[in-house]
Amino acid sequence: MEAALKARPAAEWVKLVNEAGVPCALHRSAQDWLEAKETDESALTILVEDDHFGLIRQLGLQVDLSDSPEFAPCQASKHNDHDTPTERPSSPVRDGSSGPILTGLRVLDLSNVLAGPASARTLAEYGAEVIKIDTMNPYFGPRVFSWFPMEVSPGKRSLLLNLKDSRGREIFDRLVEDSDVIVHNFRPGVADRLGIGYARIHQLNPKLTYLNITAMDGPKPGPWGNRPGFDPMVQAATGIQVRYGGEGEPPVLHGWASCIDYITGYSGTFGMALALLRQKRGGPVGALVRTSLAMGSQLVQAPFMFSADGHPTGQEPHGQDAVGEHSLHRIYRASDGWLFLGGTVDDLPKLAQITGMEDVPTLFGEEEGRSRFLADQIGKAGVEKWVSAFTNAGFGCHRVDDIEDLRREYLHEVAANGSGQWDDGRSISAIRVVDHPSGTAIDICPPTYARFKNASLKLCEAAPAMGEHTREILKELGFVDREIDGFVAEGAVMERFSESYLPW
Repeated sequence: MEAALKARPAAEWVKLVNEAGVPCALHRSAQDWLEAKETDESALTILVEDDHFGLIRQLGLQVDLSDSPEFAPCQASKHNDHDTPTERPSSPVRDGSSGPILTGLRVLDLSNVLAGPASARTLAEYGAEVIKIDTMNPYFGPRVFSWFPMEVSPGKRSLLLNLKDSRGREIFDRLVEDSDVIVHNFRPGVADRLGIGYARIHQLNPKLTYLNITAMDGPKPGPWGNRPGFDPMVQAATGIQVRYGGEGEPPVLHGWASCIDYITGYSGTFGMALALLRQKRGGPVGALVRTSLAMGSQLVQAPFMFSADGHPTGQEPHGQDAVGEHSLHRIYRASDGWLFLGGTVDDLPKLAQITGMEDVPTLFGEEEGRSRFLADQIGKAGVEKWVSAFTNAGFGCHRVDDIEDLRREYLHEVAANGSGQWDDGRSISAIRVVDHPSGTAIDICPPTYARFKNASLKLCEAAPAMGEHTREILKELGFVDREIDGFVAEGAVMERFSESYLPW
């Protein structure tokens, strides 16, 4: 492949490979992405006017909601000491219920991999009933189809359904009639071909909120909207891999499943919440909510998604040797490990309160000397001593942990049914499901994203085996055993995907 790829220009390969339905993108810097005409056409990037910098090209929406006024970008804040702060509007009053805030909401989750399933998992954590609908003929292997759901499908019931079968679509239509939300990540046009596009679903159930997550779509139609894609491809397209590689070096993968997938899932949840709130306040019922990995990649890089004449992006720390932005905001090595010091230049006087730091260079032009001084002093003592000293002086500071450190310190053992203490009030927690239905203990993340006081955020039951609830769900729809047996025989549904929990 390497030899073949060298025979043609990169842009030609991107066109050919995408036309074949395979995710592919040029490696771009953040500046390249902001200046691309394709991102402008799709409104992934937008222009705003600033009093000081002039025209600024920046990231656009993180989620698009149908039937809403056109997005008006926020202007830069005015730095005026005499401005009078405006009163914050009051929050909407929720219903007087002590249970989870989304109790009674039914969600149909047809998505795969991570962004869509993570979004639907969050709805389950807030009380929604989520039915995970998977294909009977997956085109992913077990890692994606069966292993990933252990992380992103707790709290869901599993139904294996053939949407290409007329009886399968009949079952789906019946589910739609009594549901509130649909989540899927089909490429544009695929849902319509399956007969589950927004227009048809809206006719079946006008009140339903419909979330579609894509790879490269924007708020407006654009030339990249139909491209397939996964998190790593979008990392390449939007500047992440170039930044991690460093100037003049090969691009570096941030992670196969990085923060783009999860923050895109958050954006989808956020969009659905906006649609449901709008409906509750008497606005339009039902909505098409759209977000994409491209939108999510911009959100996760928000500090770098701005560019103006004379002020291009790309000045941020980059490369595998990057340690931080400046002497007071970077990684340092202590005598027994690493720590991260978080402060601003305004915090310089605070260093005088710390024993051993009295002689630190404090002038603006002494940045390099200050870094050397801090590195030398911090290296003389252990992490805990410096973390205590810096935090007591008013800095942000924490040791640099790895996954095993976090697991040892924050792990809570819980049961597969969701019972057990998982949140002890600290900002970090991890959970071990000791009796996971896969047959072994599994460590996964606890409920994520925002947590609201008195919202009864719950730890969900472990992700079920594929097809575990097929018969149960069909009976709830009014089908009897004889009919369900017929559906199974005809290939409209499956009750199990394999003999074991994981089909190895």
